[in-house]
Amino acid sequence: MKKGRSEFLVGLVDFYQTFFSGMSASTKKLSALQRKYPEQYNEILEFDKDSSAINDLLDNLDTDQQAILLRLLLKASTVGRRMSTLLHLNADEQKELAKDLEAFSKEYTKNLTMLQEERDKMKKKRK
Repeated sequence: MKKGRSEFLVGLVDFYQTFFSGMSASTKKLSALQRKYPEQYNEILEFDKDSSAINDLLDNLDTDQQAILLRLLLKASTVGRRMSTLLHLNADEQKELAKDLEAFSKEYTKNLTMLQEERDKMKKKRK
């Protein structure tokens, strides 16, 4: 193998191993959500067909939850388009995408914690 090709191949395989491992974990979580909450899952799918369908879902959420959902959908859409061309992005664009994904993950870690705390409070009130 030409010089550098071996290192490149190791790096490429490492990239795909990490990528597929993360995608597998995410896909399992999505599958569990779809099984546990089929009605809500179908509501999300309706957004692809009819963007006004989001209004029905938003009507059942408080203001903070609405903001979280709207940011999530917007960012997921934006990042999804960029992810679909990942290999065709130049190195600087890939680095910027990685930075955006990390920021997105940190933001939603905070949101997840907040939502879990709210859910737990509601459970305690019901008891």
